[in-house]
Formats: sequence, C-alpha cells, structure tokens
Amino acid sequence: MRSLRTFSRLDEAELKSIDLHDSIDSTLMILQHRLNTASSGGTIEVIKHYGELPLIECYASLLNQVLMNLLVNAIDALESC
Repeated sequence: MRSLRTFSRLDEAELKSIDLHDSIDSTLMILQHRLNTASSGGTIEVIKHYGELPLIECYASLLNQVLMNLLVNAIDALESC
C-alpha cells in the first residue's frame, strides 16, 4: 500500500522535494508482477546500486509516470528478445 501511495502522489500536484530512490522502489514494486512473469518463462532481475543523491525538486506524480513508462518499455524490450 505504501508503494502505491508513494507512486501515485495524488495529493501532490505541486513542486516538491522527493527522494528519487523511493520513487524508483515504489515503481519497481508496482511492476513486480511483470518482472516475475516475463513472457520467456523466467524472471527479470533488477540489481539496484544506489549512491547518495540529494532530494530533487519535481512534480512527483509526473516523474513517477516517466519512471513507470521507462521500466515498462525496458521490460517489453527484454521480453521481445
């Protein structure tokens, strides 16, 4: 539930400082079913090596949507190989 709340940020339509790691983690959690059920019958392993990042000021819900689109496109590309 926390990941979905972090991802959607429905109540945050303004610029806000966010932790990019939280946004990536919540997006990956939402996509977990796609990562575990790749069309090739296997799973897609995501290895995270996060460094230190400052908070970034952005429109959180829009950034999360961009992250979702990038990851879905990457999953689709891996599945088509």
